[in-house]
Amino acid sequence: MLGSRPLRCLAGAIALASTLAHPAGAGADPLAQARARVESARTAANAAAARYSEALTRYEALGDEIAELEHWVEAGDARAVELRIVARERAVRAYVHGQRGSIVPVSADLHDELLREELLDRVNQHDRQAVAQLGALTADLRDRRELLAVQRGERAAALDRMQVEREALDARLAEAQRAHRDLEARLQREAAARAAASRRSSASGQVVNPGGGPFVCPIQGPLAFTNDWGRPRSGGRRHRGTDLMSPAGTSNVAVVSGTMTDGSGGLGGIAVYLHGDDGVAYYYAHLSGIVGPPRRVVQGEVIGRTGNTGNARGGPPHTHFEMRVGGRSVNPYPTLARHC
Repeated sequence: MLGSRPLRCLAGAIALASTLAHPAGAGADPLAQARARVESARTAANAAAARYSEALTRYEALGDEIAELEHWVEAGDARAVELRIVARERAVRAYVHGQRGSIVPVSADLHDELLREELLDRVNQHDRQAVAQLGALTADLRDRRELLAVQRGERAAALDRMQVEREALDARLAEAQRAHRDLEARLQREAAARAAASRRSSASGQVVNPGGGPFVCPIQGPLAFTNDWGRPRSGGRRHRGTDLMSPAGTSNVAVVSGTMTDGSGGLGGIAVYLHGDDGVAYYYAHLSGIVGPPRRVVQGEVIGRTGNTGNARGGPPHTHFEMRVGGRSVNPYPTLARHC
């Protein structure tokens, strides 16, 4: 997932040439060693990204559960106040009736007497139900408050774990970045002509990967990601993309040729849409900045930089990447796994 497909192909070609130039026994190939370090760093960064994603999912899910419990307790407290008023009034009536006789004047008329008894039966039944409800509600509120305290503790622990996993992810990405830079430097030294051709400039933006295939990786640099499609997010939302973890400022490129527009605002922060010539709309969110104005772009052209804007502020730098076909989001992970 580090670098791009053409970069890997170029690395393979140079590795083959180096093997022919340096027969077995003549010493290890430095380029092959650099590629091995990149692969090892990529594997470690992916594992760290998966652990961070799991910690984030748990933290967000607990947040929604706690919010639901808090709402229930608030409503339960209000209902308990109403039931306590009813219970207090019942106690007062019972005292008055017990000390001073009936609270309804006795009538000599039999019909009035029967109506009085029926009314008292209804009042007593309602009062008894209210007292019983108050007892059950009080016990339920106690249990829910205990659960709420437990979940708040679990969420605090989840936040701590998320911080630990973020630090591990940052360290792995930094290691991957060093390995990636070393590999790039070696490739540039050994294939200067081809590297220069792949980094030509244009008035609208720099093309760092001229592509040539149906899709190129949107991140050109150290990268880690996992299949986090559909995982819970705050407010009852579900994750509708793939979070591509990479150092802040890493180049984001057009995965296909098409039209780039500004999609900034809301939860996504600084963002762009790429309306691809293939009929698919691609969404890059949480960027630190957009490169160039809205325009026609070619595959591989830089259109943004990795960041953590929008509701990702304070979290690890990453690009939230979506693919939308016919207006509906589809899981981009299988495509990314093939091309990154």
